[in-house]
Amino acid sequence: MDLPFAQARWCGAVSIGHPALSAHTSEDFGRAYGVLLKEWRLLQRAVLVLDRSGAVTYAEYVADQMAEPNYAAALAAAGRLVERAGKTTPSVRLCGRSAHDATASTAKKPV
Repeated sequence: MDLPFAQARWCGAVSIGHPALSAHTSEDFGRAYGVLLKEWRLLQRAVLVLDRSGAVTYAEYVADQMAEPNYAAALAAAGRLVERAGKTTPSVRLCGRSAHDATASTAKKPV
C-alpha cells in the first residue's frame, strides 16, 4: 500500500509510463482480492488476471514478499483472454524487463 509519491518515484526509476494505483486510503481492494496483510497494513505480493467482466481468471499469491511472481504464467493467462477475444496477444514489458526475462515464483492459492 505504497503512497502515490513512492509509486511515482518507482515508476520513474523503471520507466513505467502508465499510472499506478494506490490502496493506501482504503483496505477494500486487499480484502476483496484476499491480499491484505492486516497486521502490517500491506498487500501481499500477487498477480491477478481479470476478464472483461471482472472475474479473476488467474491468481498467484506469492508467499515470500521478496520473491517475484511467475510473470510468464500471468502473461500466458492474459494472452489466453486476449486470444479468446479474437485479438493478437500484445507485446508486454514488465518493470523494464521483457516477459521472457521474468522468473518464477512460489505457491498459488486456488481461484
